[in-house]
Amino acid sequence: MKNMKSKAEEKFAEEFAKLMIEKIETLDQDWQQPWFNTKCKGLPQSITGRRYNGMNSLMLYLLCERKGFNTPV
Repeated sequence: MKNMKSKAEEKFAEEFAKLMIEKIETLDQDWQQPWFNTKCKGLPQSITGRRYNGMNSLMLYLLCERKGFNTPV
């Protein structure tokens, strides 16, 4: 039996790939610069203060930068 991904997992993977490609395309020749030049300080967290980790954290950080958010919540 094949291991089937759920629709939500597929959507997440597609959105993550899209964000990563977008980010890589915005980098210039200075590959040593920080990857994130965002106003957000700290790690992404829920409104209750629970910090996200793993892929969720990276995805949310990319979105925070893209949308210009000032807080990581």
